[in-house]
Amino acid sequence: MQRLKWKYSSTVLLFSFLDSIGWTLNTSILPPLLPLIIREFRLNYFEAGLVGMCSTLAYCSLQYPIGYLADRFGRRNIIVFGQLWSALVCFLFLEVVDFWQLLILLTLMGMGNGMHFIPSAALLSDYYAPSGRGRALSIYFSAQGISLIVAPIFAVPLGETYTWKTPFAVVAILEVVVALLYYVIVKEPQREQSIEKAARTNPINRRNMKIGVISHLTGYIFAITNFVPTFLSGKLGLGLYEAGLVYSASSMALVASSWSTFSSFIISRFKAKRAIILSEVLAFATTLAMAPAADISTMVLVLVLQGLMRSIMVPAILSYATMVTHPETRAAEMGFINTLWVLGGVVGPSIIGFLADAVGFELAFATVSVTPLTSVVLTMTLHQDEPS
Repeated sequence: MQRLKWKYSSTVLLFSFLDSIGWTLNTSILPPLLPLIIREFRLNYFEAGLVGMCSTLAYCSLQYPIGYLADRFGRRNIIVFGQLWSALVCFLFLEVVDFWQLLILLTLMGMGNGMHFIPSAALLSDYYAPSGRGRALSIYFSAQGISLIVAPIFAVPLGETYTWKTPFAVVAILEVVVALLYYVIVKEPQREQSIEKAARTNPINRRNMKIGVISHLTGYIFAITNFVPTFLSGKLGLGLYEAGLVYSASSMALVASSWSTFSSFIISRFKAKRAIILSEVLAFATTLAMAPAADISTMVLVLVLQGLMRSIMVPAILSYATMVTHPETRAAEMGFINTLWVLGGVVGPSIIGFLADAVGFELAFATVSVTPLTSVVLTMTLHQDEPS
């Protein structure tokens, strides 16, 4: 019986992973396609930051309400609806003719993408005990790294051969297929407590607020990814395709770390709180090091370390959150935390774009590198991993 349960948990992880490939791919193709979008609509860097901001703002605004709805109406149902929503919006990119239409569709895409991460993390937490949860969440999160690797490889040639809109249509087909399979195969597990009790529990409390602020500060580091291919192209004189390949070094390291159990080993060996602090220190060091990096080999090393940082940071924060939240309201509580997390990614691109226009990318990255140091101080005030 235990073996059957383990096999089905692995099946849920597999299809959650495929779902994550779909929705993160439509986000991951945006940075390598951004130079083409800038060229077509003649944007400055601040306006280019708005391109990333629209999608992330919509994603951010939905995290808490989607978590609440997932607790009430089923996490699987919300995920499948989000897949179909995102697919429809990706098809509609084919009809974009001006900058404002682009911003509207990116906002709608962000809404669809906002229906995946928290319901999926909560669903995996239902199927995996705390001892195996860190590895499951690491593998699930590594889908983002795979998307970031694949994105420039297929999106840039398609974008340059046809138009930047074509890769979005390809991703839409993938999302429709995954949505149908997910709906048929993945089942919603029984949870211990009632919907009525879940509705009475308030997910907005001091502990979740503190975790959310820590996540928010680290979110600025993730916002940098919107500009890395453009930065590499300008600083090192690389073509768009070559810049995308160099940028993918970070994602390769993330995937290798997640699938080799390195990140889950760090989390289990040092516990989630210390793993978060380690990743925050790495975030500071690698972001600061991007500015003086003067050649491809140095930049690849920095990006590899950034990939290791990301492979530890997100699963560690998720693992800590699942330890201190309640099963019946886990999606809503994690949705509130993730709202603050993604808020860093919402305002981050515009701030970085504004700073890049004013003082250049080097000083912009150096300024943003201070935020994870601030989050270290807050992380140290958390209680060490405690069960809910």
